[in-house]
Amino acid sequence: NKQPLPELQPFVQCDVPIPGRTVEMRLVARVPDSALLVTSPPLDKRLFVVQQHGAIHIIEEGVVRPQPFLDLSEDNDGPVVFGVENGLLGLAFHPQYATTGMFFVTYTQRRSGDPDNDQQNVLARCTTSADPNRADRSSCVEVLVIPDLAGNHNGGMIEFGADVSSITAIRRVRDLAWIDYLVIVGYFALLAGIGWYFSHQKESSSEYSLGGRKIQWWAAGISMFATGASAISFMAIPALAFATNLVWTLPILIYVAGYFVQAHIIFPLLRRLQITSTYEYLEQRFNVPLRLIASGQAILFLTFGRAAVVLVLPAIAIAITTGLNVFISVLVMGALTTVYTAIGGYKAVIWTEVFQGVLKFLAPIAMIGVVIWALPGGFKEFISVGKEYHKFDIALITWDVTVPALWIMVLGAFIACTVSLAGDQPMIQRVFSAPEHEVRRVAFMNVLCGILISFVVNILGLAIFAFFRAHPGLLDAGTQNDQIVPLFATQGLPAGLAGVVIAAIFASAMATVASNMNSVSTLFVEDFYVRWRPEAPDARRLFVLKFSAYLVGAIGTVMALLLAALPIKSMMVVWSQVSALLGGGIVGVYTLGMLTTRANGVGAVSGAVASVLVALSIKLFTPLHWSTYLPIAIGSCLVVGYVVSLLTPHANKKNLTGLTVFTPRS
Repeated sequence: NKQPLPELQPFVQCDVPIPGRTVEMRLVARVPDSALLVTSPPLDKRLFVVQQHGAIHIIEEGVVRPQPFLDLSEDNDGPVVFGVENGLLGLAFHPQYATTGMFFVTYTQRRSGDPDNDQQNVLARCTTSADPNRADRSSCVEVLVIPDLAGNHNGGMIEFGADVSSITAIRRVRDLAWIDYLVIVGYFALLAGIGWYFSHQKESSSEYSLGGRKIQWWAAGISMFATGASAISFMAIPALAFATNLVWTLPILIYVAGYFVQAHIIFPLLRRLQITSTYEYLEQRFNVPLRLIASGQAILFLTFGRAAVVLVLPAIAIAITTGLNVFISVLVMGALTTVYTAIGGYKAVIWTEVFQGVLKFLAPIAMIGVVIWALPGGFKEFISVGKEYHKFDIALITWDVTVPALWIMVLGAFIACTVSLAGDQPMIQRVFSAPEHEVRRVAFMNVLCGILISFVVNILGLAIFAFFRAHPGLLDAGTQNDQIVPLFATQGLPAGLAGVVIAAIFASAMATVASNMNSVSTLFVEDFYVRWRPEAPDARRLFVLKFSAYLVGAIGTVMALLLAALPIKSMMVVWSQVSALLGGGIVGVYTLGMLTTRANGVGAVSGAVASVLVALSIKLFTPLHWSTYLPIAIGSCLVVGYVVSLLTPHANKKNLTGLTVFTPRS
């Protein structure tokens, strides 16, 4: 009988209906908890259900037999260690199982006599007993033991080929050398030292939030670049080039045009207002509610979203490829970043980011050099491999909006490096902290760093592709694209340099998180606390700034630890959806404010709401590529916002001097 099973998730999801076919779900049996996979011996009607905690059960004619076929769980004094992604992971029957009674299992177990209680992956061969429904546990023999257990994604699937040879997929990792750990510890110690140094300098609330608006232009520009180049992009961009080609490189050149918009329109306009929170502009241009809504949204987004995701995603990738515990990585990054940011203030953030920005630039260059040296044919082989696999293609010329076409990429890059910066407090805060007459230099340094690092990391992706083509035995088949950089660091780099790359990944994450912490504490004080307590002395404001920084760091770290237990794909999907929903509205509102004189508060709010609805609609009901979401959302905000403003000309009559490009301050 067909029965609805809303509480169950199918193993296979059909995204596109098969013509002439329908997909049904039928209840076969209620299986035990932690069921991982179902399989059968050749020409056998029984179903064998693998429980991740260590047991194998038989389903016969829709009924689960009361006694397990095999129980290797710790509860039964077995070797299997059960965890989130550990346990009994695979089962396959020999092609001649009917006569040999032989089958294979994969599982994780503790290393015998290991004082650190580490675990390992095991492939074992077993046989059935005289009872065909019971295995002989004493017959199990370890065939293959892999001591380097990945923290998660351990694989475990077993299959037999036509030649009766077996294939098993088990993740492996390479332990970092002592010198790698020394490099990482040294990096952490340097950051702590910078924070400690600036914590001993007398400062006001303005110093804590903006460094007294006296930060050198080149430091502010490098810091701005380091803030935007998170660990996600540091790993994702080479991964995209590794998997595709240089299609993501050509839009970088639009940064040159973006420089002129930054340097001559956006940065000077906002810097002349002498504001600390970028959302103060929304109050001056539109109204108070819009400022508070935008600031509140940014605080929640930066604290519960960006900080947590930026911490956990690189930690997971590093854990999978090196064996470093993901929770320890998150905890160390989060705790150290919280401490040096909270005690050192804005100057500590700026100067740690200068160091981190330089590290993120030099590490990929060193990796490219290692690849060229390691290839049998050197640089010529790198070029020939790139040509053979069309890795040097730099544009996808098409009007198809379901793929990353060139015009979509260029439009997205232009938005990212221009007006979107106005509504991004961690980024625009670097402009506010530099002297007013040097904002164009800040823009120049930011754009220069962005172009250089984007080009380098794209070439790095091609270099890693050439390396693994020459050394295919070092590439784990189960590696996801975003793990390719830390995997290469452990498999292809010498001891010491691997530690530098891992430190660079940590640096990418920590720079973004530190900026978020300082910016959120600044937003809270400037947009909310001062409004509630306008009479509060500066010493009290400074205390609230520091307390807020500690609180934001703690929340972000705890959220990252919670996310570490969730599937990485789910995190990326949620992150992309939230970014698409919320990003277009704020960019559209700033565009309306700066580039029009007729837009008013009613129109701005209407446009922001419309952008969310449109972004949600195209996500749910169209096949458009994700890179189109932001431009469409911004466009809808501009159209709706401007039309509503024209229909409500009486709303929010304001003096626009200095608030738009058409009404500059004299």
